[in-house]
Amino acid sequence: MLLRSLALGLCLSTTTTAATKLPPILISAARAYQPGVRTAASTQVLDRAEIRASGAANLAELLRHRAGIHVSDLFGDGSSASLDMRGFGSNAGSNTLVMVDGRRLNPASDSSTPYLNRIDLARIERIEIIQGSAGVLFGNQAVGGVINIISAQPQHFETDARVSVGSLADRQVEVSVGDRAANGVGYRISARHKMADNYRDHNETSLRHVALDIDYENGANRVYLAAERYLEDTDTPGALFLEEIAADRRQSAPVYVNDYIETDSELYRLGGRQAISDHWRVEGEAAYSDDRREFIQSFRTFAAPPSTQDRTTWEINPRLVGRFGGEPRPTHVTLGLDLQHTDYLLQAFGPQAVEQRIAAVYGQLITALDDDTDISIGVRHARVSNDLSFEDFSVVPSTLSSLEIDDGVTVGSIGLTHDTGGAWELFARANQNYRFAKVDEHTNNVFGQPVGLDTQTGITYEIGARYAADTLVADALVYRIDLDDEIHFDATGFANVNIDDTRRVGLLGSMDARISPATRIGASYNYVDNEITGGPFTGRRIPLVPEHKLRLYGEYAFNAATRLRLEALQVSRQYHGGDFANRFPSIADHRVLNLSVSHAHGPWRMALRVNNLTDERYSETGNISSDTVTHTACVADAFGGFACPAQNPAPGINAWLTLEYSYD
Repeated sequence: MLLRSLALGLCLSTTTTAATKLPPILISAARAYQPGVRTAASTQVLDRAEIRASGAANLAELLRHRAGIHVSDLFGDGSSASLDMRGFGSNAGSNTLVMVDGRRLNPASDSSTPYLNRIDLARIERIEIIQGSAGVLFGNQAVGGVINIISAQPQHFETDARVSVGSLADRQVEVSVGDRAANGVGYRISARHKMADNYRDHNETSLRHVALDIDYENGANRVYLAAERYLEDTDTPGALFLEEIAADRRQSAPVYVNDYIETDSELYRLGGRQAISDHWRVEGEAAYSDDRREFIQSFRTFAAPPSTQDRTTWEINPRLVGRFGGEPRPTHVTLGLDLQHTDYLLQAFGPQAVEQRIAAVYGQLITALDDDTDISIGVRHARVSNDLSFEDFSVVPSTLSSLEIDDGVTVGSIGLTHDTGGAWELFARANQNYRFAKVDEHTNNVFGQPVGLDTQTGITYEIGARYAADTLVADALVYRIDLDDEIHFDATGFANVNIDDTRRVGLLGSMDARISPATRIGASYNYVDNEITGGPFTGRRIPLVPEHKLRLYGEYAFNAATRLRLEALQVSRQYHGGDFANRFPSIADHRVLNLSVSHAHGPWRMALRVNNLTDERYSETGNISSDTVTHTACVADAFGGFACPAQNPAPGINAWLTLEYSYD
């Protein structure tokens, strides 16, 4: 009743005249294209037209104003951004699964952030967002939600060229060409080069990305080969203490003068699908990636030496997909196997290496209980094997040089979807989830700690409602996540730890409505009540998780070619990363207003986006940092120095202009 009342309230809050109902086919609902599958979850789909009209420069900027997604961006350019669904703070990158065409971007072996800037917005067909746990279908790290980015496939000859410039000395050039012959062979070649000074001092960035996709389609069958190379060089300015931000929020402390991150990444994919009958097919992919990084990331108390990070990963994920039973409501089945092998080596303060193997088998069945109600049932069993080797140059010496850590987990899910026969659809589900600890969580070369953490496990319960009519689309849901042994970094002890028990209770509501042929409006609200419910921090809130997030937008189409959008975002305060005792001042709440304008004329198109119109001075993220001298709001730490709040200032007002020529 609560959900129905909330969704109905969203409906009645505007006069309506035409919104678009979401597509009935969601690949991420079953990890495969299966028409007619209903999803027992809150979902969003961003199509190509909306992505282009947004004028966004990168994925973080595009998703910052989506319902249920909180973005924390260290530098404001998307290169070190974190996407958080359902309140995981500093460990959001390990609990929100980001995928491109079904291939996971999140490293399983180590705590590096996904390379979000390798995603070229111009090559995206759509983005599918599934709120909540998806541990059965997607496994490790699919705790708070799944973001699956689907690449566009050319169906005829097309070529695009784009030139973009920004107010922070940003400039970008992109070109792509693609075609599909009558015999079913298609290809796409794309290249992108971006350079920027960015908002902070000592934060210049250079990005280069080239990609080649070749495929062959024959009816329902398809085979493809893809390769890409991604290089990114970034000077990193580090965080600032509070009085430093007050003096000059764009500065970088002298200790960071030599800090940088250089990334060189290669990816190769081979996959396809093959029908074995009218209703059954096999599909899957084999992928190989080689990621290499050189970097210096200093502490405030001392400059760090040059370090390297090397990761090679093999992934294979075959699956059997099909349906049986009577039409129009057959039973849909997905059976699959996920295999991943990673070799990882970090050379920083002493070598740290892991050979990690993850294997999982899973199955999901979706069937009709009656003409209006579907039930989905799933199960997954996964095992991980970590062969760790390291030399500990830490403050706390260790005699260990190698260790083997193995574990296994079985999770299940059940969901119900009910179509009322009108515009309403209701759903309820329970979905177990898990994430395996990573090598730099099992060990800590800098400060030392007991070696080995337990696997994080949990369960999500949620009920929700969807309303879709010609004039309005609205969603509302309430959820609860209970986790055991949640993995976090505790800044007070400089160690990764298992937190005994944590709980999140949340509410998410959104609506999009057309109030006239030319005008659309929308709103979303996200509430997260998170609490540590076991262990030494019982009763405290999880850091870097805002309790409230409100988004409003309005869009006006002057004509078929020109439209303007204004959007506002308000985010409540949050505790600094690592502050599990909640004893430091919080990061202040902030309000941001953005404007985007797009205009098309024949093959030409222009998009302008202005972020932070009011020049709000705010920070999206911050952590507890150490120094040998005291700063604002510091306390004595366990190492004879001071623990102090530090933040990464977000950019002030900035603009991004794109001029595009497309021929098809």
